[in-house]
Amino acid sequence: MNFKFNKGDYVETIDGKIGYIDIIHMNCHDVMYGFTMRTSEGIGYGYEGEDLVDLNKKFKRIGKYNFSVGSELKPLSSNINWDFDIKNEGIFKHNIRLGMFDMYDKINEIVNYINKSK
Repeated sequence: MNFKFNKGDYVETIDGKIGYIDIIHMNCHDVMYGFTMRTSEGIGYGYEGEDLVDLNKKFKRIGKYNFSVGSELKPLSSNINWDFDIKNEGIFKHNIRLGMFDMYDKINEIVNYINKSK
């Protein structure tokens, strides 16, 4: 999986360091190979190469990526009560129920896709 980190992204490490990305390390082909995290105390920590192979072993969070989440997302339960009160009976109520089933199936399809891509 590819990640895009930006200068200023929040960083939290497994060992409790908290800071932000201060410098992105790029090679001559404009490919990121590391970054420097700066803490609120002004201390810089560089991460390159092996540090970035298994991100979940070093980091809890970098920017929008959360590496401390459980191993898998859980699909929606099949024990959902689909009897909700709608004033209009007939085709309108039937169509809403079908829409809810479609939404339920689509959410579980997305959850399964995310779990497979990890």
